[in-house]
Amino acid sequence: MATTAVTGLIVSLCSIASAGVSFPIRDGQVEAQLVSSQAAVQPGTTVLVGLRLKMDDGWHTYWQNPGESGQPTAITWNLPPGFVAHDIDWPAPEYFEFGGLASYGYHGEIVLPVRIDVPAQLDESRVTLRAEADWLMCEESCIPGSASLALTLPVTDDPAVAGRPTLHAGLFAWAEKHRPQTAEGITAAFDTDHAVYTLELPHPAKPANAPDAVVANFFPHDATTLNMSARQNIRPTSGGSLELTLTPNPRYDRPASLRGVLVVGDGSGSNARAYLVNAPLRTVADE
Repeated sequence: MATTAVTGLIVSLCSIASAGVSFPIRDGQVEAQLVSSQAAVQPGTTVLVGLRLKMDDGWHTYWQNPGESGQPTAITWNLPPGFVAHDIDWPAPEYFEFGGLASYGYHGEIVLPVRIDVPAQLDESRVTLRAEADWLMCEESCIPGSASLALTLPVTDDPAVAGRPTLHAGLFAWAEKHRPQTAEGITAAFDTDHAVYTLELPHPAKPANAPDAVVANFFPHDATTLNMSARQNIRPTSGGSLELTLTPNPRYDRPASLRGVLVVGDGSGSNARAYLVNAPLRTVADE
């Protein structure tokens, strides 16, 4: 009996250890895979899974607002009964420019995290999550890509077992580091004298090395907000804050607020911080 119990425990642990690994599928210059941040699902909780994309050198895919060209990556889920997928928790994007057009997206190896609610009652010993992924991959030209993906995870009532990290924990740590954070005190204005928008970032939200070496990019959620190809200028103010100047999109009316992601860093990429922006747009004029 003891030998049988030990054997069963070893089989169970090996099953969980191998869980969360699905087969990657390559389409063109992108490898796609469904991955999980944890080893198993626990009934009545939430599991963090994600679409892993690994792009060949020189190629990129797109953010939720792709910019002046491109197409956002999309995930269509086919889940077991009772499972509910939330929207993609988009990491902060990068800025790309080709042919005079500005684009927002990603290069290298990334994960787009999605939280999935797990029902409180599960009779199965394992569940399979399925999804159709679609993306646009671009270098000098753009090619659509897609993949039918599946991820099978064991079911456990033990939170310690469910929470064990997988081989892809590092990718989810990258996504968490690049997840835009809420920042207090970011204000937006329309400067009528210069016909520009300004975003002001207060001192507490700045990187520790600012304002000596500061690089900033504002990525609007709405593609109609800005002239996205126009240069964004960052400068320190006399009050110790940072002010970013943005060019409006002349083809559309001014929005009620500036909504998007503000990324501020020192240019190296390692110290960049991302902030969620939803700032009412007030009108000001120079005195």
